[in-house]
Amino acid sequence: MLKVQFKIMPKKRGNWLPRLIVSREYIESDELKLNPLFKFTKEYQLPGKIFLATNNELKVSDAFCKSIDKITININTYFSTPCAMHIRACLSCSVCGYTCQGCCAFLDWRPGAKPDYSDYVAVFEQVGRDMMEAWQKAVADAMNSGENDKVDIVFSSDSYKQVRVEEELKTKPTRKLKVG
Repeated sequence: MLKVQFKIMPKKRGNWLPRLIVSREYIESDELKLNPLFKFTKEYQLPGKIFLATNNELKVSDAFCKSIDKITININTYFSTPCAMHIRACLSCSVCGYTCQGCCAFLDWRPGAKPDYSDYVAVFEQVGRDMMEAWQKAVADAMNSGENDKVDIVFSSDSYKQVRVEEELKTKPTRKLKVG
C-alpha cells in the first residue's frame, strides 16, 4: 500500500513560516507482495517556495539550507518491502544531495489574520492523485502477471544416449532388398 501525506502545520503568530510535513510510505500489504514496478516522473510548479532546514521552527529571517519552487518526483523501481522515504525524495531529489536526519520543510510566509495556503493544497492534492493513479497501474500490471506451472527439463546420460540412437536410426538411409 502506498501512503502519500502532506500536512501544513499551524504556525505561530508573527513572522514565522508554517512547517510542511511530507511523507511517502510503502506499507506492508498484498500490493507490496506483488513487487510492483512503480514508474512515476513528474514536475509540479509550486505557487511559492518550500524551504528546507534542520530547524523545527523557522522565522522569516532565519537561514535555511535549500529552497525549491517545484516538486520533482522521479521514481522507477520495484517495491516489495515496507519503507518510508526521506522528505528530500518526496519533494525533489536533485536539490540536495544529503539526507539530514532533522530535515524539515517550510512554506513561504504569507500575511493576513489567517494566511491562505489553498494554492499549495491544490498542488499537493494533484501530486497525491497522480501518484495514487500511477501506483494503482503498477499494482494492476503486477497482478496481471499470473503464476506459471512447473516445467521439468531433466537430462540423464541414459535417456540422452537412447534418444540419440533413435534419432540416428531415423536419419540413416535404409536399403530395401529385393528377394526374388
